[in-house]
Amino acid sequence: MDAFFEVREPDELDLEDVCKRIERLTTGMMRFWQAPQGWAPVASVGLLTNAMLDEQASLSVSLARWIDATSPGDLILAWANLGALVEGQLKLLLSVYLDDYTSHAAVALTPKGKKMYENSPEKLMLAKLQQFCDDQVWDAGDVWDDYIGRVRTRRNAIHTFKQMDVGTFADWRKEVRMHLSFIRHVNSLLPYPDDMYEPREY
Repeated sequence: MDAFFEVREPDELDLEDVCKRIERLTTGMMRFWQAPQGWAPVASVGLLTNAMLDEQASLSVSLARWIDATSPGDLILAWANLGALVEGQLKLLLSVYLDDYTSHAAVALTPKGKKMYENSPEKLMLAKLQQFCDDQVWDAGDVWDDYIGRVRTRRNAIHTFKQMDVGTFADWRKEVRMHLSFIRHVNSLLPYPDDMYEPREY
């Protein structure tokens, strides 16, 4: 069997294969959840069918264009691309589990001493998505909060006019490999009717 048609550790793959797997798995996830009528709760269906899931799939295709890039500007854009994919995965996850999210969001996302509020997942910035998932979704000891934090910090360089540490392309490549592990995990948390419908990375 061709090695591509196996689930392998990201470090065992070349970066082009990693990006191709990210593209295929992301696209499959977005296609399924774009029309989840009859499977997702009614509230989730309304949110998901109006979400920009096609754009998430397109952003996953764009990831590979930064593999051979070298300029500082390209590095900032590479982090922005990866950060947008991370944000999209978190919004997808919380939108699918919208009822659970809504029941916890007002308390989990409200700073102490401040008036309680609720925001739908698609309205949240990445920092709030990260906070909620760290508090309510990830298991103790999971590496995902640290991963999201690293990507978010460097992704934010696109929004600032001051000097920021955006690392190197070697750092970015390392996080792209982590992203494949991340979306595998997110996909494993999503409910599918059966194996036939579950998106694959190959």
